[in-house]
This record gives sequence, structure tokens and C-alpha cells, in this order.
Amino acid sequence: MKKRRGPSEDENPRPEKLFTQKVFDYISRVILKYFKKTYKFIIYILKNLTLFKILYKCFPYIKNFILKIDKIFFHVLIKSINFIKYIPQLIHDKIFEFFWFILKIFQILIFVKIFKYVIKKFIIY
Repeated sequence: MKKRRGPSEDENPRPEKLFTQKVFDYISRVILKYFKKTYKFIIYILKNLTLFKILYKCFPYIKNFILKIDKIFFHVLIKSINFIKYIPQLIHDKIFEFFWFILKIFQILIFVKIFKYVIKKFIIY
């Protein structure tokens, strides 16, 4: 007699695996959407040389602004580390990685928004 085997995991995935897969798919779609927009925006900038020259003139101001934002992010990170250092080491490492990841995502998104704002502000059509 042959032993009946159950369905494989690929045919019938467990609900928690399905949920994590959906979450991962959603996050990757959102990130791709933002990167596609910025990629198109950068190509648009590179096509217009006058725009590129204006950006080149504005670069020191943009750079200083980004450095200030970096200092703010670093300050927030230090505050969160001081808060977290009372938690046991293993949890602390995981939370630190999580905070670092979140801060980097926010930094990228804010940089993109600032970049777009500066472009709109300094360009006169």
C-alpha cells in the first residue's frame, strides 16, 4: 500500500508564510515605486543641461542642508540608543538594526523630497 502524502508547501503554504510573503511583496513594491520615480527624475535632470548648471550652482547649499539633516538623524539615533541601552543585549542589537534601517529609509525619502523641492524652487520656466 502506498502512503498518501499531504500537499507540498508550495501548493498549500502556511498562513503565516503567506502573510510574511504579502508584507515583503508590498514593501518591495513601495520601494520600487519610489526608486522608479527618482530614477525618471534623475534622467530628466541629466537631459536638461541648463537644469544641471543650475543644480551645480545650488549644490553647496543643498550639501549643507543635507549635512544638517544628517546631524539631526545622528542626534535622534544617539537618543534612541541611550533609551535602548537598558534592554538586554540581544534585543538591543535587533532594535538598533531596526532603528538604523528606518532612519536610513526616512533619510532617503526626505532627501528625494528636498531635492525635488529645490529643483522646483530654483527653476524658472
